[in-house]
Formats: sequence, C-alpha cells, structure tokens
Amino acid sequence: MKPSIKLIELTVKALCKEAKADAIRPNIEAIDAEVLEEVKPLVSDEWAQYGEEVNVPITNWDDLYEAYDCHKEKCYKLKNEILNAQGYSLKKGYCPLLMAESEQREADRDMMNQAIAEFKLGFTLDDMIICGADKYQEGIEKVKAVVVSYCHENGISLEA
Repeated sequence: MKPSIKLIELTVKALCKEAKADAIRPNIEAIDAEVLEEVKPLVSDEWAQYGEEVNVPITNWDDLYEAYDCHKEKCYKLKNEILNAQGYSLKKGYCPLLMAESEQREADRDMMNQAIAEFKLGFTLDDMIICGADKYQEGIEKVKAVVVSYCHENGISLEA
C-alpha cells in the first residue's frame, strides 16, 4: 500500500503528538504524586454508599474525584502552582498531559480516517472503535508502522 502525502503528513503529526505526550507524562505523574503526598486527600464520606472505605488516603490521582471537596481544591491549587512554576502555560484547571493526550487522540483519529478512506478498507472509524480499544489501538499502530516503513524504504523524511 502506498500512502498519500496527506496520510504521511497526518502520520507524522500523530507521531509528534504521541512523542509530546510520552515526553511530559513522567513529569506530570511525578507532580501528581508530589501533590497527593503533600495534601494527603481522603476519600469522602459520600463514597460509603458505594462500598468505598472512607477517610483513607487517595494515592492515585485518577481517584481524586472521591476526595472531599476541600482536599480536591487544595490538590488542584497546588498542582497549578507547580505547573506554573515549571513554565507550563495553560488555562487554570487544565492539565498539560490530558491536553497532550487529547491532541494525540485527535491526530490519531484524523490519521485513521484518512487511512480508512485511502486504502478503501470497507469499514469506518466507528466500526473500529466498536471492536474495542485494543483493536482500535492496534489499527493505529499498524497504520503508523505501514507509513513509517514505506517512508524509510523510499527515502522519505519523517521530520515535522
């Protein structure tokens, strides 16, 4: 399969967005851990009705929604302060990693839509998504591999 210039460009964009997310992920995860360690948010009483143990420390940033509101506010405030001190410039309340991952998903989606149309695969992006996240991600990786391989074999630069 010979990818078009447009698919190559979209693949390069997707690879760049993936690299950006991968590059900042360790730093943001370290900030999240630092904030949780300093604030020590606890699971709020309202989660008892769902069988959660209450007033225990939250150790995973993704579980912060279970915290008391005052703890959440402290966590978000401290995280924003650290992000600002490190030079991240986003609107208050926005996480650089979540934004980078969102941009990566959008770039992957654009690339996949182009590949599906270009290679006349006989299914849509929605069909792929319905098959599950693993199959969708597998499709993304295969398209990237095909395009990168084609470019290397034909001396086409992938620099953004």
